[in-house]
Amino acid sequence: MRLISALQLFPEQYFLLLALARALDRGRLPEAALHCWLLLASKDSRQQEPVEKVLDTIERFGLLYLPSVHRYAYSQLLHFRSHGSRRRLRRAVRILSAQYSVLGAVELDKNYLQGWVFDPVYPTRDIWISIFINGSKVSRIRAADRFPIGRAFKLDLSTLRENGGVIDVLADSDSRLSGAPLHFGTVPLRLLSKPPLLSKQAIAGRGVDIVIPVYGNQRCVQRCLDSLKRSRSCNKNDFRLIVVNDSYPDAVMNDWLRHSTLEFNGIYLKTPRNLGFIGAINLAIKTRHGRDMVWLNADTIVVGDWLDRMRSAAYSAPDIATVTPFSNNAQLFSYPRMMKNHPMPLDEHIAELHRLAAIANDKKYESIPTGIGFCLYVRWDAIKAAGPLDDKAYLLGYSEEVDYCFRLSTAGWRHMCATDAFVAHEGSVFFQAEKIRLAKENDFIVQSRYPVNHNKISDFIKEDPLREARSRIESLWLSKNNKFDGLFFFSEKGRRNYFVYETLINRQSRGMRDLQICMIDKSGTWNLYLEGILDSPPYNQQFEFPRDNFLFARLLKYLMIQDSVVFFHDKSIPPSLFRFLLQMMNPVNIRCLDETLENHIGYYKSCLNGHVMCADTRYRVSRWKKNKLDSMRNIISDNRNLNGRSLYSSSSEGLPWIAVFTDFLSLSDEQNLLTLVRFKQNKLRWLLVGAVMDIPAFLSSGRCECFAKPNPKTLLDDLSWSGCRCILNMNRSGSPDPGPFLVSRHLGIPYVSFPKKENIEYSKKINAIVFSSNDIGMKDIVSVVSDAVEA
Repeated sequence: MRLISALQLFPEQYFLLLALARALDRGRLPEAALHCWLLLASKDSRQQEPVEKVLDTIERFGLLYLPSVHRYAYSQLLHFRSHGSRRRLRRAVRILSAQYSVLGAVELDKNYLQGWVFDPVYPTRDIWISIFINGSKVSRIRAADRFPIGRAFKLDLSTLRENGGVIDVLADSDSRLSGAPLHFGTVPLRLLSKPPLLSKQAIAGRGVDIVIPVYGNQRCVQRCLDSLKRSRSCNKNDFRLIVVNDSYPDAVMNDWLRHSTLEFNGIYLKTPRNLGFIGAINLAIKTRHGRDMVWLNADTIVVGDWLDRMRSAAYSAPDIATVTPFSNNAQLFSYPRMMKNHPMPLDEHIAELHRLAAIANDKKYESIPTGIGFCLYVRWDAIKAAGPLDDKAYLLGYSEEVDYCFRLSTAGWRHMCATDAFVAHEGSVFFQAEKIRLAKENDFIVQSRYPVNHNKISDFIKEDPLREARSRIESLWLSKNNKFDGLFFFSEKGRRNYFVYETLINRQSRGMRDLQICMIDKSGTWNLYLEGILDSPPYNQQFEFPRDNFLFARLLKYLMIQDSVVFFHDKSIPPSLFRFLLQMMNPVNIRCLDETLENHIGYYKSCLNGHVMCADTRYRVSRWKKNKLDSMRNIISDNRNLNGRSLYSSSSEGLPWIAVFTDFLSLSDEQNLLTLVRFKQNKLRWLLVGAVMDIPAFLSSGRCECFAKPNPKTLLDDLSWSGCRCILNMNRSGSPDPGPFLVSRHLGIPYVSFPKKENIEYSKKINAIVFSSNDIGMKDIVSVVSDAVEA
């Protein structure tokens, strides 16, 4: 669904969206596939396949089984007629007639408002159309003109007194036609607000009203009301509930909503017609009488003392107008990442997030350019100064609270984020076409009315002043949830390295829970970003080196990761930062992405000073290059000039190395070696000395290193330093290879081979361990080699 939503932002990706729709259709995911087909049909309805797929899917499953695209289908299907396909229009009407009492569409054509309407029960009857402009009913016309389906109508807007605003078109059964509401003419002038009173202390309101506009979705409403009941005892400030029914057509739902409101001892209101969020809030404002208000969406969940904390933030200064809390889906105030729509947390996680926010950010508030209407605390004097929401310039919803906050800001009011409160918000699952249209049109009005304030939102996103508050919550969360399997360090250059990515993705596929620290150079200042592996939490842990060294060290102490600490090193990392990180992490394992550590012994001494060898483990540096296949190798580094100093390695690195010389292996012997390397066991690791045909196949096992081009002058020192405990000769064609055999004698380690029958006696004379059977299994080889190492 994230991919589908992202593709809507790039209209040129038509064929990519088409391929995705076909894949979802073949994968038997009708709801997601239908969403893609509707997007394609809305881009170009002249293409036959998307339109036919939309109609076929809806006919097969029905709109009741496709709830997330129900409104989307209604808004799109009825406009296919503009491309001259009467057959498709009749088919769409036949599909939708089972769900809607009246069907129709409306559009603007220069100075004319035109459309059509159809009654499935009485197809030939004339239907009366009500025209509302800026909330007032200005005309009522009869749809009596001929049309291929139903009746058509047309209205000359130049005859009206209104110069511009919002047009809403409803049939005689209060059914809004597809395409309405819509803008016409010039945008009305913005409303003004009075400035805040110049007093040292704000005057508290008489109480708090929680206003919940409702239009369907009984499940979300029930969950929201239940959360309000549970949290009532946790707050010192009591509240009065106001439920506004936005003329939902279901009588059963309306009766249940009225009964639930009365059980809550609240106030039940109903709009005369479907007015959207703006009309519902304005109706509730008329009943406030000097009381603060909380505009709360019906798809939210509140926990704990959320109301007390928001009220405390609202009265922390006399010029504060609105307060918005953190949420999982709240644009500027989304946690853990800004401008991201995170999924709805579980109930226990919502309570835990609110508790962490209350502890980490108690009484800490941040100034913001605007509030968000999913949960907006508005003080009574701010409502008195600004008046109701602007229902003349904005369509049903979206951006109206931004206009309201900007109206107050221009008069001197301020807005706050209560960083110590968390309110969960479900939000819409899909980006519906109607929502996108309304949001774009309303945002254009806001930008034209308040260009300076609108630019402040962009600056707020770039600066991200709420990052510290989110970071404090995450730090507390990390201290309580510190069971991680590994920690990986790399630079911004190393993040783009394929070997680094492959290492992380392989660990994640095995169920490992790892963290990563990315080191980024910003204008000479190094910043350390602690993140989860591959887009997982945490997201807000940022430290500046060396200013935040103490905070960074304290956080690593909380994590308590000791076993799997890997440092992917490259030449872009300065020695001072490298030395600082090595001092804190013990033990550590280093992977070298270039020749920095291998070719510069002075760099070794400056960074590795103070580290000593630990028992039988060894300090290992490996290198991986992607540009040439022959360069995809790991190199055991030379430590002769380290003066006996070395880094600790992890406990998983303590398995003995078994060297296998591969230069003269046949293809069959190499295949046997690959089978041996991939054999699942936890006793041995394999060190390939020489070239092999398929290096990545060997390295992917995780228990193999490749020394592709050994230096004969330093080979003995390298094998001795790496901890090689045995030499294995996989060549089954001849006598013992003199090279590997002499290496085993120089190092004083066992030599295991597969000689021919005529060479078995000779091999036994030189004390070599031999396999006389040709059909010996991999398990037997591992067992014999392990016994040889232990002996």
